[in-house]
Amino acid sequence: MTHKEVNIFQAKLLRRDQISENTFRLEFTVLDRLFSFEAGQYIWLKVNRLLSPDPRGERRAFSIASGPQKDTIAIIFRNSKSGYKKTLLELPLGSPLEIIGPCGFFISPANADRKIIFISGGVGVAPFLSVIQDSLEKKDGRKIHLIYSESDKKFLIPEVLELQEKAKNSGFLKISINIGPLTDEFIAANTENDVRSFWYFAGPPGMVETLAPLVFQRGVPRDHMHFEEFYPFFPFEEKLDLSKRDEAEPLDIYKLAVDASPFHMMITDVNGIILYANEATVRITGFKISEMLGNTARLWGGLMEPAFYKELWVTKKIERVTYKGKARNRKKDGEHYIAELTIAPILKPNGNLIGFVASERDITELERIDKTKSEFVSLVAHQLRTPLSAVNWYSEMLLEKEVGTLETKQMEYLNEVYKGSQRMVKIVDALLDVSRMEIGTFAIEPVLTDILVLAQNAINEAMPLIKKKKLILIEKHTDNIPMLRIDPKLLQTVFQNLLDNAVKYTLDEGKIEFSIFLDAKKENMLINVSDNGFGIPKDQQSKIFDKLFRADNIRDKDTDGTGLGLYMTKAIVDLSGGAVWFESEENKGTAIHVSLPINAKPHEKSQ
Repeated sequence: MTHKEVNIFQAKLLRRDQISENTFRLEFTVLDRLFSFEAGQYIWLKVNRLLSPDPRGERRAFSIASGPQKDTIAIIFRNSKSGYKKTLLELPLGSPLEIIGPCGFFISPANADRKIIFISGGVGVAPFLSVIQDSLEKKDGRKIHLIYSESDKKFLIPEVLELQEKAKNSGFLKISINIGPLTDEFIAANTENDVRSFWYFAGPPGMVETLAPLVFQRGVPRDHMHFEEFYPFFPFEEKLDLSKRDEAEPLDIYKLAVDASPFHMMITDVNGIILYANEATVRITGFKISEMLGNTARLWGGLMEPAFYKELWVTKKIERVTYKGKARNRKKDGEHYIAELTIAPILKPNGNLIGFVASERDITELERIDKTKSEFVSLVAHQLRTPLSAVNWYSEMLLEKEVGTLETKQMEYLNEVYKGSQRMVKIVDALLDVSRMEIGTFAIEPVLTDILVLAQNAINEAMPLIKKKKLILIEKHTDNIPMLRIDPKLLQTVFQNLLDNAVKYTLDEGKIEFSIFLDAKKENMLINVSDNGFGIPKDQQSKIFDKLFRADNIRDKDTDGTGLGLYMTKAIVDLSGGAVWFESEENKGTAIHVSLPINAKPHEKSQ
């Protein structure tokens, strides 16, 4: 089998050992004689059934820690709160597993004539253990130097210590162990800075992203530096070299703009390493500029969920467009603050990415004020519900002639009062829901829900107006739609909002399509509501999910809208762990798309 082939094999769990604090080694046998792997490769390990829920699913990628000569394969991992890892630790020995792979090829045989320097932290050392064991077994004489770091002695992996003992009697293997943060100084003190050596990095992303550029700055060529194939951030591209005239001139222009800004601004290379920062960064973060240079924004960041940073990197580095968002950060003194982020790529005329201009604005006080406004709106809306209920109640009594008969004109006027009161109740309820979402007191009660039933309920509610306008409604859904763990009241609101907009903003005898189906991987539920109505003007499409937004081209056509429907829809979908997007063209119609993960756990908030 070559390293490019990827297959699926059945395996069996043979052994599980705790090798240091919170660190475990699992050993498997593959039930197929054709399975083989090469040192440095990794596999995807899939459990047949999660014993604890995990939104990321039932499979993970692991570097193989054992050498190819063994009859079994081993992985090393640190335990965490993930349901997947909890499952691995609770599976009975002998349990069936599925192995996908082997994948990747970390060390090329062509490198055998060069000295190899491995730099790793934590369980990132696993592929290096495989390569070193393979080299010792084959006695190929390859010169290898492993630099291994752990934050504390209690986490040390025994196999590294065993190799350190073997290295004492070997002229080809050297092991350097560091306790605490791995620094460039430690690497420099333990290596000869041989630019002919091949350098390999594996371990926590923050460590790799920080150390790799520093090694590069000391003269190691980019093509001598290698990273794991499934490394998430593509950590190293062209380094921004301030000594080059054609790059230094535009950088000087950016420096002038950065210095003139009252906001926290900085210039980074393609990996987020800070090259320049203004004084506002000091006022906001509390760190000195000298502490920032050569570091990344993780110095004061890193408090958000991993998905946030993945989206950030994909947007700014792969798609190469400006990223805008909010993040929770931490100042040097430990105080947390909310930052509004804008990160723009710096591109050469030929399109090559050479760095980023990043700005932050401390909006903690604005967020507090906004929350106070939401609380005020919630209070006012709550107080309005009582008199409105009274108006509705008495209006219904009069309309039902429970207290006497009214004249025809009086009945007409009273009916208008009742309709206006009903509309006001809907607005008040919407404002209450919105304010609760914004101040974090919105209750979510997810249960297994048949979404086709909810969809049909929404269609039934919209049907009178659909018939009145003589609209064509096309319903589509695939067979075997699974139950979804979600709050049915909230999903019903989403369906109602989407259908309500489609019906209201489509001309008589127009067409609406409502479809529900699974994506190709059967991981997400996709809900689409489209129409051939008024559409949204292109210059206003960026505001479609804003609170109280109503497009100019429909305000005079429908005066009853609140501008809260799509805002609430997005908030509900976000709270449910999904995504919402749209396509629209003025006078041709709009399509709203909602994706809801099948297995994701919604963000539950207390009431």
